[in-house]
Amino acid sequence: MRRVVTGQGADGRSTVVSDGPAPRAVVVERMGGATFETLWQLVTPPASPTAGGDPTRPLFQIRPGVVSFFRATFPPDSRVDRSDMNALYGEIQEKLPDLVALLDPARGPGMHAHHSLDFVVVAAGRVRLVLESGEVELGPGDAVVQQSTWHAWRNPWEEPCVLAGVVMGAGS
Repeated sequence: MRRVVTGQGADGRSTVVSDGPAPRAVVVERMGGATFETLWQLVTPPASPTAGGDPTRPLFQIRPGVVSFFRATFPPDSRVDRSDMNALYGEIQEKLPDLVALLDPARGPGMHAHHSLDFVVVAAGRVRLVLESGEVELGPGDAVVQQSTWHAWRNPWEEPCVLAGVVMGAGS
């Protein structure tokens, strides 16, 4: 993914200050190439519109007062390598240890929750939002306000699904 960041140049005029790939991305090959990217982070309230910057925290380490702008790509479920579940779990543990700490396998595969308020939009493709009481099918342009609830994402279709959004860590 290309990320363009604007700002003000030395002359006070608007300019591009960064143009390139997402500064923090994790690809989980055994999940069919699922990709998790943090595009920007800041502490709220920001001191100015130019506060924040490249992510420094792990992707799923959402602390109170931290806001993360993200993008996640979920390939079709059919591409997830379930031939060796220990290897799949091992890759997730290696690349996303902060996610593993949030998982509760007793609630179902991939079910997790974190103390945050998430605003998520389906940018492309379709996905199922799995909750404890059922599932919701989402498509391009659909939005979700996730309020610290147990959830998982499933993509039973053959095209990848791209989610984009903002996660705000909530107080205790």
